[in-house]
Amino acid sequence: WPNIIDEIEAVGRGQLSRVRVALVRSLVLDLMCEAWPLSPQVPQWRADARSQRGDAAEAFTPAMRGHIDMDALYRRALAGLPDSYRDQPPLPLPVACPASLDELLTGEA
Repeated sequence: WPNIIDEIEAVGRGQLSRVRVALVRSLVLDLMCEAWPLSPQVPQWRADARSQRGDAAEAFTPAMRGHIDMDALYRRALAGLPDSYRDQPPLPLPVACPASLDELLTGEA
């Protein structure tokens, strides 16, 4: 039984990690749209962000809710942004996450 319990827990951690990674990627892409709104890449970034949110929603289970810290994910997203894009510095970005977990998972963000 201990091995089975370990395997089940590992699967759960993997799914949770998958959700977190997809949420951070979606936030990075959304932030890039805000930071460089005149970039010709904005439509692609928005589409990719929607895709990442869809991946997160697909892997999400209600039991994960208490294990997802949106503030921490947002800080990771901010840290993952490039310092500049095509030699242009980013526009100012919100200090706090502008979207809730539910908004990201339902596509309302």
